[in-house]
Amino acid sequence: SVFTRVLTFALNTVLARGLGPEWYGLANVQLQLLTSTALFLSREGIRRACQRIYPGGESSHSLAHAINLAWLSVPVTLLSAFVLGAVSDRSGGDGDAISELVSARDRVAAVWLVCGSAVVEACAEPGWVYAQQNGRTPTRVMAEGAALVVRVTATYVLTLVARLGALGFGAAQLAYGLAYVGLLY
Repeated sequence: SVFTRVLTFALNTVLARGLGPEWYGLANVQLQLLTSTALFLSREGIRRACQRIYPGGESSHSLAHAINLAWLSVPVTLLSAFVLGAVSDRSGGDGDAISELVSARDRVAAVWLVCGSAVVEACAEPGWVYAQQNGRTPTRVMAEGAALVVRVTATYVLTLVARLGALGFGAAQLAYGLAYVGLLY
């Protein structure tokens, strides 16, 4: 956990210096805000409900009920991501700071990549509930930490090496979601 935090901090520092504050702000404020907002309902509401239904252990009835409820986070996130993506599509006007950094097409593609990543991440909710309620916190923490390293590394490669700009940020967030789901399960 300490290793992943140090590595993530180091790579984020390199990104901030290599890209400049405008690009780094676009990725870590605007695009990350989309992900956090799309996942908010499933992470806060559904996780808490699942934790109340399934306190952990071997009770198959409560486990099945909680896992089924946790899967509800996928359509909830899909709906919220779609609404956020559509609103973000409409709000990208000319003359703002973002339009000076990235083309409208690349911004829209990055927004939809980030929204898709939120839906992929929502697929991990049943695994998160199971790990959290059964004392498998080290597994969950390792999956989150390793996926974070994947995201920062992918961001570095796609934005600083391949020079993909906003698309690199979106693709790196999608890589994070896929890595997180894969590692958690």
